[in-house]
Amino acid sequence: MTKTDISAADIDTANTDRAADINRAAATTVDPGLSTGEFPDYMLKEIYEQPRVLQDILTGRYDAARQRLVFDEITLTADEIRSLRHICIIACGTSFHAGLIAKDFVERLTDLTVDVQIASEFLFNQRKHRENAMVIAISQSGMTSDTLDAVQMARANGAYVVAITNVMDSTITTLANASLYIQADIEIAVPATKSYTAQLAILTLLALYLGQERGTQRPTEVALFYAELLDSVDKIVRILASQSLAKIEQAAAACAQAENILLLGRGTGTATCKEAALKVKETSYRHAEAFSVLEFVHGPIALIDPGVATPVVALLPADSLDDATRDVLFKAKAYGAKLIVFTEESEQRLVGQVDYQIFLPKATPIQMPFVAIVALQLFARHIACILGCDIDNPRYLSKVVVSH
Repeated sequence: MTKTDISAADIDTANTDRAADINRAAATTVDPGLSTGEFPDYMLKEIYEQPRVLQDILTGRYDAARQRLVFDEITLTADEIRSLRHICIIACGTSFHAGLIAKDFVERLTDLTVDVQIASEFLFNQRKHRENAMVIAISQSGMTSDTLDAVQMARANGAYVVAITNVMDSTITTLANASLYIQADIEIAVPATKSYTAQLAILTLLALYLGQERGTQRPTEVALFYAELLDSVDKIVRILASQSLAKIEQAAAACAQAENILLLGRGTGTATCKEAALKVKETSYRHAEAFSVLEFVHGPIALIDPGVATPVVALLPADSLDDATRDVLFKAKAYGAKLIVFTEESEQRLVGQVDYQIFLPKATPIQMPFVAIVALQLFARHIACILGCDIDNPRYLSKVVVSH
């Protein structure tokens, strides 16, 4: 797809066709509610709701006639947006991982620098007093105490605070300068799935909007990236309806008895693996940890226990599967690791050289975080299923669930 391929009519037609496809693909999940319906648990139901949630977020954010994103909630003028010098993203848990990917997108699409901080640590960071700063605070419930404390400090120091939340009129919205709602409806399962994807979507749109307003992204580029986001909805639908599901379950079964699961990624794939590791820990109580592929050999590779075939799960799109990455994989395999690799479809360079190869739809860098996390959510959940864990209500964890 080239920048000249996209017109207002193309996007309008794609939106209409895509909405019909989503409704057909997930007919049992298009209506949110307090019943699992045909699904055995809320987590799986909410995983299948992600295409609809993503479509809802994207709809109405783009003025195709003018080739411009619309963020009426942001009250800064164009001059004030251009005067911004720094962005700080504050969040906890799953939201923090969405923030790590947003950092990459903001820095890729704008000339701004971005810090991502755990909300509770923001209070102790000496860089919190920067001028001309925007603070993006992410909280699914809008009532995360650490994040609320950080927002209050940011406002006191003169930052423009944008809240990203799933709950209208929640506490965070009363403290922030602007609020962006992720429209994920009620999320019952404690392990976050659709709210993560929704946060990531609104953050990606916001990054593109900042690039648009600062002049680092031309209208044709804005149209291209928006079209890619729309297309990511189709790719998620394909995963949920594909033969890859059986392979994901087979790979999960091979990991279920392991005490340690190590995940590897590159670029935004590393942050995606961090979120997948959290899902494994939450749902199955197995230790899981994520690393950058090339950093893995600088110490963490010693965690491989050849006696138990430690699972090493790698997320490696085609653009990150270079010689150095393959060397790390094969070294891990030689040391006794059980190698599970999520790659793009038609990737043949690893066939017969890994224990499990799971194919994902081919995706651009802006699409891959959305595509990959759905497969990894299913992977984590199936491990928990095999172990007989309470998937929706992990021990010691709780979640604020608020009606919309």
